Amino acid sequence: MTPQKRVTFIYRNYEGLGIGYIAAYLRSLGHKVQLLLYPDPWSDTYVQQKNGLTPMAGRLQARVERTLLRGAVDFDPDLICFSVVTDDYQWCLQMARVMKQATRGVTLFGGVHVTSVPERVVANPAVDLVGLGEGERMVASLLEQLDDWKNGQDIAIPGVWYQRNDECHKHGWGEAVQDLDDLPFPAKDLFYAHLPALSRTYHLATTRGCPYRCTYCYNAVMIDLYKDQGKWMRQRSVDNVLEELHHAVSRFHPHNILFTDDVFATRRVWVDEFAERYKSEIGLPFALITEAVVLSKEPIVAVLSEAGLINVQLGVQTLNEGSRKAIARPESATHVENAFTLLNKYGIHYQVDHMFGIPGETIEDQRTAAEFYNEYRPDIVSVFWLKYYPKLPIIDLAIENGILREEDIDEIEEGRNEVSYLFGGNSPEFHRFLGYNLLFGWLNFLPRSVVRYLLRKGRLDWFASESFFLSSSLPRLLSTVFRRPDFRGRDHIRRTLSQARYILKLVLRDRRETRDRTESITLTVGSRSGPARMEGSAEPSDGTAEALHMTDVR
Repeated sequence: MTPQKRVTFIYRNYEGLGIGYIAAYLRSLGHKVQLLLYPDPWSDTYVQQKNGLTPMAGRLQARVERTLLRGAVDFDPDLICFSVVTDDYQWCLQMARVMKQATRGVTLFGGVHVTSVPERVVANPAVDLVGLGEGERMVASLLEQLDDWKNGQDIAIPGVWYQRNDECHKHGWGEAVQDLDDLPFPAKDLFYAHLPALSRTYHLATTRGCPYRCTYCYNAVMIDLYKDQGKWMRQRSVDNVLEELHHAVSRFHPHNILFTDDVFATRRVWVDEFAERYKSEIGLPFALITEAVVLSKEPIVAVLSEAGLINVQLGVQTLNEGSRKAIARPESATHVENAFTLLNKYGIHYQVDHMFGIPGETIEDQRTAAEFYNEYRPDIVSVFWLKYYPKLPIIDLAIENGILREEDIDEIEEGRNEVSYLFGGNSPEFHRFLGYNLLFGWLNFLPRSVVRYLLRKGRLDWFASESFFLSSSLPRLLSTVFRRPDFRGRDHIRRTLSQARYILKLVLRDRRETRDRTESITLTVGSRSGPARMEGSAEPSDGTAEALHMTDVR
């Protein structure tokens, strides 16, 4: 029997479904788990400041970091796990360095960034081990052999890589779990304990993977890495999904459900069974993320609407046929037209994702898109600016078009490409698109005739604004206020407010603990003659104190 281990997960901002699954699996084996949820509104484009942190924000952030670090020290983890996306990679390295100094825990990095560039990540001294692929069984196997590895023995666990004595020990690409029904339901309580507002809308996925190969998406890389294991797009049974939802409703009492699949509802037979049972057994309003290919067929839209679908996020990205082919989008113009027509017919609130910065696209392409959106009037046109991530096929297209240079690849793979995909991205023609960026944000609030006039007269330069609040945040805020089906927008507001309360709680705890530790030191010094000793103080002498003070450095 594997000795019980203590595992700390560190995650930034909101909810990580992958961490929830791994934590639940480890719990089922008797291990203890801890979540250090780092509230970081300073990294959120909706609220971030252009010129970095103000002195007050810096002090708040330092107090938050100290409180979380003390929590890790008290828990004394054997393993410290980071689920890493590229945008968080440098932050994860910083946290790992501090954690390694303050605790005895071994650091493990996993996630899509790690699987994309494992050789680069494993070479960083802040990272003891990396885990490739999906982590439930991999982390469990690692815990069985962790003591052996710490004692200098070599281990060979599929997907676990490490560097020792200047030699990289590689053990394949890990696992893409084929039977998703075999996994326990994610440990949502870890996140809800810190941010109770998350429980209002229960997030779950009915699948893992994606059937498409869009060149700007990590699925384009993962499909080939795991093709020998079976399907990359894997589907849970309707029974299993409904069982999780019954559990969620009875324990957490959500108001809404959000299906976070990359592409929901790809199989008609599955959809029909799900819709019928969901309506009778759960009956809560729900939202989903999918593609126009899926929702271009009326029977699917009809049964989902009848089951309670009120909100859809629909990937479109471009209305240019050549661009669609260049980035391997799956839909045709007919798919998009049919999907928009059906969503309008059934009165389903829908958000369209549109992308700026696709290599080769022009202002005329954005005009064509604006005319199309003005005709069908989606509830939200949400603009995403193309940002380049490691190993994605679209990088080759960007190099061909002179947008990226070979020397830029290092910055991308090290997570130092700090532009925001919500505003600006890597587009070299950022300012040219600002007028359309603002128009798309406000399009549904303007009369069709006004939009036609602006496009006909070419007056969009009048509205070019570098204010993210004016172009994106404000219209989205108004949507959440005036449009009842836009519960996802209201959820973001609730999460932000809950995050503020969480930060206040951590700051107050830091003040209290700092005062108590100071008093303890004073009492210890006052009770002894001769040089002061730190015995009896709460500050350990094994590097933890120095690590705690490191969080004050800005």
